[in-house]
Parts: sequence; C-alpha cells; structure tokens
Amino acid sequence: MQKDAEKQSYPSELAQLVSRSKAFAAIVERRLEEPSRDAIAAGGSFRVVKIAEVPVQLWVVLGEEGDYVVIRKAFCSCPHFRMKIATGRSETPCYHLVSVEIAVRDGRFRDLSRVINPREAAQVIFEVLAADRSPTLRRVIHQE
Repeated sequence: MQKDAEKQSYPSELAQLVSRSKAFAAIVERRLEEPSRDAIAAGGSFRVVKIAEVPVQLWVVLGEEGDYVVIRKAFCSCPHFRMKIATGRSETPCYHLVSVEIAVRDGRFRDLSRVINPREAAQVIFEVLAADRSPTLRRVIHQE
C-alpha cells in the first residue's frame, strides 16, 4: 500500500524538482546581468575548468579557499549552495555558479573534458568533495 502511494507521488515530486531547477536556472541567468566582483574575477581568469561533457557537463571552479564542483545552473559543492540554496533558505546563487556562466559566455575557461579520462574526473570530484582541493586537476592543468 505504501509503495503505491510512493509511486503516485513520484511524478509530482519530480515535476516540483524540475520546476525548481528551471526557476533556479533563471535566477542564475538574471545574476549574469549584475555579477559580483568574485564571479567576474573567477569567470574571467581561467579558474573555471570543464572536466567532463558526458553524461552531464561537470565543471570545477578553482576558488580562493577551495575548489568547487559545479553543474551549470543547477549545483555547486560550496558551503553557500549546500547550506542555503539546497535547504531553500536563499535563492541567491553562489558566485561559482555565476562564474561558470561568465566563463562560458566569454570563452574564458579551460576545457579539459577531452584530456581527463572518466577515472581522473571521478578522482577530481572525490578530492574536491573530500578535501576541497584537487591535486589531480592541478597536475593535469600543469601538464597542458
């Protein structure tokens, strides 16, 4: 009986999630009109790195205090996103999300998605999530 209720609510929960994602993407787009200094600095200085194209574009922003994994207009591993945006306490996107959009718009990012293999991409993500820095990514950048 409970499984039937879960199956019926799943489409509406998914629809809500999709709706929230689209709304948040629009908020990120609006922030491009007046980005913060931090977003402009990161987005214009090649501190944005694309590490994977498939199955989803994965980006890393090399930040002042750490590195952050970003999925365009949807997710950032930074504390602001996890504690405020993901919990619904804020709709203001972090500067990392905005900096990726600036870098893409201006063509000022490193595209390592063809250089980094899937195992290395997973290692980069693990390092960023576990230790806030990726020695693997830095090694690849310096080899380029």
